Amino acid sequence: MDEWRLPIINPTLCVGCGWCATYCPENTVAMIGARPRLVRPESCIYCGLCEEICPAGAISLPYEIVLAEQEGDADAD
Repeated sequence: MDEWRLPIINPTLCVGCGWCATYCPENTVAMIGARPRLVRPESCIYCGLCEEICPAGAISLPYEIVLAEQEGDADAD
């Protein structure tokens, strides 16, 4: 998976609860010391569970929004 599509863990907000590591279905996240780390980034399926389950809101999954051209827009120039 492309690096920009990986979950982003904000260490300032993270409280070290470990829920993201416990509930990650692909074991992408693991606790290293008291903080979660992406230990298997290639296995991330971008399910969003880590973002949803984080009680501190420390995990975000960026999305790229691509707008489709509407018919006739290309000729507007």
